[in-house]
Parts: sequence; C-alpha cells; structure tokens
Amino acid sequence: MRIKPGFLSAYQGRQKKAALFDREPVVDQNIHLQDQSARIVKTITGSVFLATLGIGVFTFSFPLLAKDLGIAGAWFGIAFSGYFFAKLILAPFAGAIADRIGPRPPLIFSTLLGMLLPFFYFLFPTHVTLYLIQFGLGFVGGIMKPVGMAVIGAESSEENCGRLFGWYNVFFNIAFMSGPLLGGVLFYQRKFEHVLFFLELCMLASLLILVIFLPKNITSSKNIYNKPLSGLNPEKKEGFFQLLLAVVGRTAGIAVMISFYPILLSEKLFQNSLLFGLLFSIPSIVTSLFLPLTGRLADRFNKRLLTFVGMLSCSFGLLLMGKIHSVIGFIIIGLIIGIGSGISIPASMSMASNFGDNQGKIMGAFHGAANAGFIIGPILGGFVVRQTMGIPMTFMAAGIIGTASCLPLGISLFKNIWPFRPGNLNIISAVSACLALSFLPVILSGTTGIIAKETFHFADLAMGTIVRFTLIAPDENAANKAAKKAFDTIHRLEKDFGHRHSTGSIGRINLSAGVKPAQVTGEAYRLIERAVDFCEKTKGVFDISIGAVTVTPNYFYENSFKDKKNLIDYRLIQLNVKDKTVFLPKKGMALDLGGLAKGTIIDYAARSLKDDGMSAGIVEAGGDFFCFGNKEWKSGIQHPRRDELLGVILIKNRGVCGSGDYYQYIIGDEGKTPKRRHHIINPEKMASARRSISVTVISSSSELADALATTLFIMGPDKGKLFLQSLGDDSSALWMLQDLKTIKTDNFPSFLTE
Repeated sequence: MRIKPGFLSAYQGRQKKAALFDREPVVDQNIHLQDQSARIVKTITGSVFLATLGIGVFTFSFPLLAKDLGIAGAWFGIAFSGYFFAKLILAPFAGAIADRIGPRPPLIFSTLLGMLLPFFYFLFPTHVTLYLIQFGLGFVGGIMKPVGMAVIGAESSEENCGRLFGWYNVFFNIAFMSGPLLGGVLFYQRKFEHVLFFLELCMLASLLILVIFLPKNITSSKNIYNKPLSGLNPEKKEGFFQLLLAVVGRTAGIAVMISFYPILLSEKLFQNSLLFGLLFSIPSIVTSLFLPLTGRLADRFNKRLLTFVGMLSCSFGLLLMGKIHSVIGFIIIGLIIGIGSGISIPASMSMASNFGDNQGKIMGAFHGAANAGFIIGPILGGFVVRQTMGIPMTFMAAGIIGTASCLPLGISLFKNIWPFRPGNLNIISAVSACLALSFLPVILSGTTGIIAKETFHFADLAMGTIVRFTLIAPDENAANKAAKKAFDTIHRLEKDFGHRHSTGSIGRINLSAGVKPAQVTGEAYRLIERAVDFCEKTKGVFDISIGAVTVTPNYFYENSFKDKKNLIDYRLIQLNVKDKTVFLPKKGMALDLGGLAKGTIIDYAARSLKDDGMSAGIVEAGGDFFCFGNKEWKSGIQHPRRDELLGVILIKNRGVCGSGDYYQYIIGDEGKTPKRRHHIINPEKMASARRSISVTVISSSSELADALATTLFIMGPDKGKLFLQSLGDDSSALWMLQDLKTIKTDNFPSFLTE
C-alpha cells in the first residue's frame, strides 16, 4: 500500500510532538527530584550540625567539670573510651538498619535519645550519670553521623558527591570548633546545668528539623536518577577495604594530635596557652576553609588519587611534627595537615559512596573505620610515650602508621599496570605496608631502652605532664617492678594531694570549707603540717590558702580576684592532730598545694625506687626532678625566654625545681603598659609576681626545692637571698630578672665549661 508523502510528513510531525510532550514530564520530575534532594541534604546537614554542636559543648565542658570536682581518673577515661567504642560498634549496625527500614527512624531515635539523656542528670545528679550521658552520646553520634552520610550519598550523583560531602564537613567542623567556645561561655560560672540545657535544646531542634522536613519515604539507597552502581564486584570490594585501612590510619593520626599536641607544644615552645590554642586549631581552620574547594575537586578529578595525596600529606606532617621547635614551624605543619585533611575528606567520602547502592552499609563501615582510628591513636600514643620517654616520637609513630595504612590505596592507582595487576595487588600492598611499619620498632628501640646493661628508662603521664625515670638496676625485671610500684605511688598521691580531685584529701577539705572539718590521710595531714610551717617561715609569701583564687582554671586571665584577699590566710587553717582533720573556717576558702606537692610526690617516688633496690636514678616531672644514689648527673637549666640552655650543672642526691612566668600567662593591659599576667600570685598584692621571670632552686629534697622555687620567685633575689640564709646553707638558687640578667647565691653550682 502506498502512503502519500504529505500524510507521512504529518504523521512524523505528530510523533515528534508527542515524543516532546512525553519527555517534558520527565524533565519536570528530574527537576523536582533535584529540589527534593537539595532539601534533604540541607535537612540532614542542619540536623547533624545542631546535634554535633550540643555534643561538642558537653564533651568540652565535661573535662572542666572533672577538673573542678576531681572526677578525673580511670572512670573518666572509660567514659570517653566508651564514647568512641559505642560509635565504633554502632556505626555499621546503624547503617545496615537504615538500608533495611530507611534512615528516618534511626535518625529520629538518635536525636530523641540525645534529648532525653540530660534529664537523667536532673533526676540523678551524680558522677556516674555524667559517665552514662557521655557513653550515650556515643550512641547518638554512632547513629547520626553514618546514617546522615548515607542519606547524602544516596541523594548525590557522582558529579556532585564531593561538593556535597565537602559542605557537609564544613558545617560539621564549624560545629566541632564552636563546641569549645560555647562550652567555655556556658560553663563560665561553673554551672554544668547550663551545658545540659544547651545540649537539650540542640537535640530538640535537631529532632524537630528531622520530623518536619525529612520525607517519610526517604531511602539510603542510590535512586534511579543518580544512576546506581550495580554492587561491589571483587575489584571494587578490594578497593573499598584499602580505603577503610587508609581511613583508620588517618583518624589514628588525628586522635594522636588531639591527645598529645598540647603537651608537645608546651614542651617545645615557651609561649602562653592562648598561642597553644591557636596553633592547635590551625589544622581544623585550614581544613574548613579548603573543604568547599576540595569538594569540587573531588567531583572533577580522580578521587582515589586525591584521597591518597591528602592522607599522605597528613602523615608527612605528623612525621615532621616532633622535629619542630619554632612557632613558624608549627604553623607550616598545621597548614600541611589542614590542607591534606581538606583534600582527603570529601574525596574519600565520595569515593566510598560510589562503591555501591546500599549507602547505609557503606557509610556505616566507613564511619566504623574512622572510630577505630580514634581508639587506636591514644593507645598507640600512650605505648610510644612509655617506650621512648617523650612525646615527639609519638607523632613519628603516628606518621609511620598513617603512611603504611594509605600505601595500599596508593598502589591500587597502578592496578592495570604490570606487575600491579589485581592478582598481585594485595600481595604488593601488604609487603609495602609491612616495610613501612618496620620503621616503627626501629625508632622505638633506638630511643628507649638501654644506655648500658644496668640503665633503664621508663615514662608515664601524670600530674599534667610526662614523668620519667632513669634507673640503675641489677636487671630489667627488677627495674620494671620498681618502676610500676613507683608510678602507682605517684598516681595515688596525685589524687590525694590534688585540689581537683573531690574524693582526695585536699578536695574533701575544700568542699567542706565553712561547714565542717574534713578527714584526710596521714600523708596529706603531714604534708599540710609541713606546708603551714613553711608558710609561717615565709610570713605568708608562700600561702597554701591561695587556692581561694587558683582553684578556678585560668584565674589569671581575668585579674579580678582581689576581693578574695580575706579568704587567703594560712593562719586560719585549723589542724586536729588527734583526729587527722583539717578545717577551713570560711566559705570560699580552699587549699592549693601545687606550690610544693609535685616535689613531694617526686620524693615519694624516689624513696620507693631506692627501697626496691635501685642503686641510683632520676625521677623527673615537667622539668622538676630528684637525683638519688652515688652517681653524678648532668642537668641543663632552660632559658625562660629562648629555646636554649642557660648552662649545665652536676647534681648528686639533690632535688631541682623551677618556677617562671613563661608557661601559663597572657599579655594584658594594666594601665598604659601591656604586662604579662601569669599563674604565680603574690598574696600580698593579689597580682602576678614580677620581681623575676624565673628561678631555679637546688635543695636536699624536691619538696623543699619546689616550695622555695615559688617563694623565691615572688620574693626576688634581694629578699630571697636573705631568706635562704635564714634557712642555712642547704639550698641554693639562680634568678633571671626582667632584663635577662642572672643572679645566684654563692653556693649555686658553677656551669660546666665543656
């Protein structure tokens, strides 16, 4: 049958028009899907931001409360370990549940749990409740973070996944960095209820956002519009595990930085805590600034390559961290780590998202790997500190592990090139990682151990610093047992003598001030007796009742404590030798034995080591130390304004302690001239002491050297020399003045010339 040409043209035109009309609803639907996806991503980002902000405020304020009330210790550490452990265990399960029933129910459950947790403290206001809240917040984070990431992965395409994850992490980092700032404001008056109310409001707002704006039919699987992947084939699965391994290494390094970076800064730099805080936050600030840019890069370039380069940069920064000795150096390293994190975070997340359809399982595993690193990092750091007796090698170890963990990911970039074919890839990756890890025991064994057969080194964290033992012992087993016993003594006395431990003797005295006498241990009572006697000898220049001011953290920042002068008078302290009780008659009075207790604890540790057969050794804590035995030891005296030594002296059977204005201080305006306000207060003037900038004291015991260091720093060299003469010739001192000139007593040892 023949068809007329005109009819055929009209028919074809109608078909084209019909096809055009058929396509228009599809375009409208795609636009609608894009708008809906944008709303969902904004909803998830806003909800996670508020929840993270509330958790951050609580997590920052909890340690401050612990320091005030003395609830730090084993249980406090368990609470934080439990927080990350809960996130580690729960993340994969939460992701799998989101794939099965949808992400909306677990997200709403987690925010509802976070909203209910603070109520338990109002019902049961105990320390245990706070531990449980911290642990419970681990459940909240363990659900919200991976499920939220799964929703974003499901709602994104391969072309915009990096950009969305970049912005998601920008808001997450802002919440993370804002937590300490808001926590400091909310806890300014030391009322933890303000922190709990804020946590409550954040979780309530997060819950309302999810209930109102998150669709009920939302899924954590890639939808049709976003062209789902067909699942994990063996090659993709292999790459996924390589990515998880790299994530573990990266977060382990971050955990080491969070745990040990402040201590490293305090050991390397003679600057104030404000500068330490700035240096500490540089990597996070740089990461947040780079995330929007690097998120777009992840959409345009090879995600695997960007992830590898970013993670390797972070590891390189950690490797160098322990070698830095200047502010500029730490700034540069902070920039390297911050840029590396900014590159790797969105690239790794979008790379993970593209491994399959079930975003819940994928992001649950990804987040679980991240939390595994946060648990491994502090454990690794503590082990390295004990092995190497220092913080710098901790960062080198973290850098080595980070490098080893991301090498398999880097090698997989060459998977189609011989000999890096898929069949050989796992073997080559494993060999490369093992070769990198082999450097770890080399650096550990190279610095630990043994100078000679009878000389052994030990280290542990205590009294806010690293405590180090150098022991001469008949054998390693005897040294190990003696060191363990001495460290147990240090930890026990630290809790008993520290005013921030409410269950210790000093904590009980302070909490009972103006109410009733407090029972104390025999060791604490004898120490207070000696301290009061020393206060009398100094006529109040040294006064342990200064705690009315100093128990408040960073008290010297405000310089507004002169109204507490009536609470500072050692003569008001009432001692009952029969009942071993101590009473502070005025409400607001408090004892602070920080001016001599560190020296006391050092003496106890040295005595314990001698009793256990150590023939000679050094017990050192934060620059203060005691040398015992028949061996002479060389000791360097640090310059208080420069990264150099004033000189080296020989010490034998003596304690050496120092005080100075160069660790805890700020530069504040007092009148027309900016002056340094620091933590050593002159009780007479109720202001920071200014007659010297540092003093080093040598005495027969660390306790006496510690007490004299504080006293002589306040007195200055003129009055200080006269005071030392009144005590006899047992102690000597060296002062540095504001003009950097030094003055010393005649019996202070001469500096070695070699």
